[in-house]
Amino acid sequence: MTQTTDTNDRLCVVTLLPLEDYNALMGTQLTLSPGEALAGGSLTRYLSDHVSLFGEISYALAQTGIDLPQPFIEPDVVDSLLLVVPGMDDLGAVQAERLTLGDGSLPTHITAEYAFDTGLDEAAQSALAKALAGALGAQGLSVGIACRADSRADYLSSCASFLFLGAMLSAAFLCAAVLSMYYKQITEGFEDQANYDIMRRVGLSRAMIRQSVNSQLLTVFFLPLLASGLHTAFAFPMIGKLLIAFGLTNTRLLALTTLASFALFAALYTAVYVITSRTYYRIVAGAENG
Repeated sequence: MTQTTDTNDRLCVVTLLPLEDYNALMGTQLTLSPGEALAGGSLTRYLSDHVSLFGEISYALAQTGIDLPQPFIEPDVVDSLLLVVPGMDDLGAVQAERLTLGDGSLPTHITAEYAFDTGLDEAAQSALAKALAGALGAQGLSVGIACRADSRADYLSSCASFLFLGAMLSAAFLCAAVLSMYYKQITEGFEDQANYDIMRRVGLSRAMIRQSVNSQLLTVFFLPLLASGLHTAFAFPMIGKLLIAFGLTNTRLLALTTLASFALFAALYTAVYVITSRTYYRIVAGAENG
């Protein structure tokens, strides 16, 4: 059972799960006495040692901060609370319009959810979901039915679209940045050629010319790379929250992916620097010294 509660400035989701189902999902063997519950989720910071539902049912919290099963990990853009209770019998007749959490009372919308494993293949799952939706709809019942096969197909389709879009935009922006940087340095090389020619005439050695070129190009190329790394580091928490809204909750995987992407970008950027520095040096030092 899930209760969605809201006020003028806050939305939260409270989910009740039988202990038997929690143990099956998490592979645990926890026990609860009548009137006890386990709690997890961001809303636990508002709770003390008990929780009251609808002003009718009260549970003593035997433990807070429990691990959440994957299906109940809510995006942290909204507050959430998972209550693991001994059973759902006490809640069968509850039709209250308000949910009481601690000392506060919030309006609520109650929905019931039931999940089961059919053991069918993907085609049979889709057919069963359509048949159930048609049969229950014909009875005038307001229900939503989803199967893993259809949800998986929709999810992969969305991810593939984002992946294609991200790859195309990344390639376009990378090419634009590389080409603009490369041709900017080549243009400046021709502009600086006369200055380096004067330095060479007054005795500036080839090594000193190369050192000057490298010092200039290192600053031009790698300061932006350092700045992009800092921007990514500061934006990482917000990126994580945005991805959680899409159901991606693995922070470690996100961090590794971000580091790998930055390392790949840095490698390509360094390759462009090597090519550009050689071309720039040939221009400013003269063809005979290249």
